[in-house]
Amino acid sequence: ASVIDENNCMAQVEFSIVDLDIAPIETQDSIDIKLYPIPANHELNIQIDKASDMDYMLRIMSIDGKVVFSEVIMPQLDTNISLNSSKWADGLYYVSVIDKEGNTIRTKEIIIYHR
Repeated sequence: ASVIDENNCMAQVEFSIVDLDIAPIETQDSIDIKLYPIPANHELNIQIDKASDMDYMLRIMSIDGKVVFSEVIMPQLDTNISLNSSKWADGLYYVSVIDKEGNTIRTKEIIIYHR
């Protein structure tokens, strides 16, 4: 893709899309998350396939460690979540589902790229 900065300098940028599960803990309460569109632009959609009725923390963190979203979710109610990502910087983000004991159940990566 071509990127033009504020000085009208153009550069070619290459990126790859990664859908990676990072060390999920295998428990009976494992849930799966689907992220779309890839790459996300101004809205990130999260679909949660529940395997439990327990509440979880949904946390989204930038690659530099800044938490941009953190909220308790109830899989029995919140199976589709849409977030406004227009103010997030372009880059790689980690979307994690965390149980009430603080264990990361599932983490996936998503790229935010504002066109």
